[in-house]
Amino acid sequence: MPLVRIRGQFRTGSPPYPTLTGVVLIPRLGKVRLTEFLVDTGADSTTLHPLDARQMGIRFHQHFAGVPMGATWGIGGSSGYWEETAEVQFLHDDLTNWDTLTLPIHIAQPTRDNSTFPSLLGRDVLQWYRVICDSRSGLLQLERAR
Repeated sequence: MPLVRIRGQFRTGSPPYPTLTGVVLIPRLGKVRLTEFLVDTGADSTTLHPLDARQMGIRFHQHFAGVPMGATWGIGGSSGYWEETAEVQFLHDDLTNWDTLTLPIHIAQPTRDNSTFPSLLGRDVLQWYRVICDSRSGLLQLERAR
């Protein structure tokens, strides 16, 4: 059975950190953007943080007026988010085909603390793949059967 292979990369840091770039489409808002995610096996949910959300053209006060917020807990404490159904698309390593997942993602409420955080690719996406993460060789790859 052929495998879907999606390649990520490691960004310079101490230690180097794994990232994966994908297209995020939020149909209700009519927004789409190429987004680099930090691969975070400790995150339950994929989260679009304010820097990427703003670059996508999201206007928090306009797009989320009257929309109820949820709360999530992490190492830094509690933070608010809005949940939106999104398509997340990743380019296969053949550079021709795309893998598409439709799922609810979190859009983090902007705060002074999270204004520069990277967006997170959580276990809600990673659960669909075998994840190979080897920073010594620079290999970050997601695989699944077609």
